[in-house]
Amino acid sequence: MISVNLTSKVSANHLTVQKDGEEYTIGDPEQSIYIRIPIEGVLTIELMDGINTLDEISDLLKKNHDVEVDIIDFVETLLELNLIHKFNDEVLVALKASNNEGGIREKVGRFFFNKFAVLIYLTSFIASVIIFTYNPEFLPSYQDYFIFNESVGLSLLILFLISWSLTILHESAHYFAAVSLGVPVNFKISIRWFWMVIEANMNSLWSIERKKRYLPFLAGMAWDSVILLLALVFQYIYQQDLIIVGYMRLIVLIQIYKFLWHLLIFFRTDLYYVLITITNSSNLLGQAVLYLKKIYSKSARIEWSKLKQNEQAISRVFSFIYLVGIFSAILLFSFFSIPGFLIAVSKAITNLANNSWQSLYFWDGTIVIVLAFFNLALWIVGAYNRSKELKRAT
Repeated sequence: MISVNLTSKVSANHLTVQKDGEEYTIGDPEQSIYIRIPIEGVLTIELMDGINTLDEISDLLKKNHDVEVDIIDFVETLLELNLIHKFNDEVLVALKASNNEGGIREKVGRFFFNKFAVLIYLTSFIASVIIFTYNPEFLPSYQDYFIFNESVGLSLLILFLISWSLTILHESAHYFAAVSLGVPVNFKISIRWFWMVIEANMNSLWSIERKKRYLPFLAGMAWDSVILLLALVFQYIYQQDLIIVGYMRLIVLIQIYKFLWHLLIFFRTDLYYVLITITNSSNLLGQAVLYLKKIYSKSARIEWSKLKQNEQAISRVFSFIYLVGIFSAILLFSFFSIPGFLIAVSKAITNLANNSWQSLYFWDGTIVIVLAFFNLALWIVGAYNRSKELKRAT
């Protein structure tokens, strides 16, 4: 264990620093580790050059800024988080040399995410809303999951392939928007309640200025807006072709479902990260839950009293959104997920029970069962990844 004292020399010049409201976000983009600290911590880090001792840094802070910091405790915290580059000339965190591997990808990202592209995305979203407003018949229902009434298995197979294709496009948008800013992205499977989700880890966005973070967070919804508008346009153009209309209505259903999903911001959806960026809150969800818990929990009331006035005000508003989100999730699950699932399973069981293995209906039912088990396997993987996240958080 490293022993920290006032004669220790520490280097932490590699950390990025971004102002977020009254505090600052510092961190290491390579490790994707970030914390919020006050200005006193930033002033301290700026002096951690590996030359000054901690005692000398304390003196400089007092002399130049009239600031007193428990510097030993602060350094120990940074060591625990693995945010110290050198300690007494011993390298603790190796710094990677910069390279231009993302050059082509950054150019592609800038092509799809610039001011003109943003205008196209915004126009697509507004146009889709207008179409639904004046032509409500374009609104889908859960029955649009089944393109072929006589073949539930084939319908679900098509749903599976199209929904995963649209998910890949959504996550690709996040990827290119982030890479255009030089921010690395990685993906993982996780869960939110009953739903299996793909997460784009863009934590390194906290190393860039706040106004540049919005586009990567909203990039997936931006591409979703264009796809939604195109599906509506094709549905209108080919309204006499029932097969094309069926496919387009399926795409519209999937896209609307995804938009509704993002409104469930307590699931830490894309809109949640937009909100915490706007409000400068690093734990908006936790503070909202704390506000609700304080109704019946003394410990929660004590923790609530420690929050700043502006944090309390924001959390009160978000707690209402949190409750509305839970209600919306129940509706989404009840009116879209459950009805479609029950219809598919009942028809699959009927096909398996009433037909021999030589019948196409038997294999149609088999497709449903195979897809159900495959999705269950993905859900288990997501649950495992989520449990690891929770363990690390504790």
